[in-house]
Amino acid sequence: MNSDLKVKTFQTFVAPETENVFNDEFWEGLDFVVGAVDNIKARLYVDKQCLWYSLPLLESGTLGTKANSQMVVPHKTSAYGDSQDPPEESIPMCTLRNFPNQIEHCIEWGRDVFNTLFSSRVQNAVEFLRGPQAFVAQLRTNNTSSGVREQLKDINTLIEIKKTASVNHVVEEARNIFNASYDHSIRDLLFLFPEDHLDTAGNKFWSGPKRCPTPEAFNPNDELHLNFVWSCSNLIFANLGLPSIDMASCQQIAAALPPASYQRKAIAVETPEEAKEREAAGKPAP
Repeated sequence: MNSDLKVKTFQTFVAPETENVFNDEFWEGLDFVVGAVDNIKARLYVDKQCLWYSLPLLESGTLGTKANSQMVVPHKTSAYGDSQDPPEESIPMCTLRNFPNQIEHCIEWGRDVFNTLFSSRVQNAVEFLRGPQAFVAQLRTNNTSSGVREQLKDINTLIEIKKTASVNHVVEEARNIFNASYDHSIRDLLFLFPEDHLDTAGNKFWSGPKRCPTPEAFNPNDELHLNFVWSCSNLIFANLGLPSIDMASCQQIAAALPPASYQRKAIAVETPEEAKEREAAGKPAP
């Protein structure tokens, strides 16, 4: 945007431990500071340094969907460290997984699913291949039997795809991820809580912030559906070090796949109301 702008970059934490890099000469050579660091500790440190060296600070940062900006002029305005944000309220997992009704719920759900699919299960597969017996033993200490089976199934899927390097297999896996997230899991939820379901007080269950969802069957001719499967396929390819696929080829493969069969899962769902009652009673999450 500005051809005269010259940038000098550092890949170093700004902290007391790096004052050999960010020393007196560094700070005294600045006219002002724009802060956009990603944690409270670093923000407080930058704020303290700006006060010490009498540098104006434009402090900005984000936490999830929360944005913040503050102009600090040393000895004339409040500093960043003069106040403290209230603690963030955690979002119950039952709300994230089954009853999201706010933008931040959907963002957190998306982050959790993305991390599970494209980070955690890849790392699990690597650990499994390094030492299967030790990995399974550790897995059993932290999961239920069904949880162990699910994780081992996911690991096996990745290993099989890597062995065969089958493009069709990857697209099918991406299509299955779409179905699991937007079709089959919703059918499972509606089996427990049909659209006309009433709660224990005789009120409509799907009311207020809980809106009744609708299953979305995959359609390779729907642009949004196809974009999801195409992006998901290329993320799997990237995870496994395989070449990516173009959208036209992805659509052709997805359209030729046989329809995915739905098999209902027996699920246990804690409602937000039940979660509040449990927390009030001091009981741990199931």
